[in-house]
Amino acid sequence: MPATNNVLSKWIPVSERRRSLGLVYSGMYLDSVTGLAVSPALIHKFGWPSVFYSFGSLGSIWFALWLSKA
Repeated sequence: MPATNNVLSKWIPVSERRRSLGLVYSGMYLDSVTGLAVSPALIHKFGWPSVFYSFGSLGSIWFALWLSKA
């Protein structure tokens, strides 16, 4: 968490910092809730390894998109 604050303090203008911190931290909690809600359905339908494959794939796609935009 402290690293997030440090990165945002260097990249985001002062007038936008509150909003950016709010979006970052609410996104982290929303991700946890979504993952906990989706995981049982994935386990029931495809088995427990599907949770790791699906979230790992989403993370890889997100990383690829981030690299293409950075």
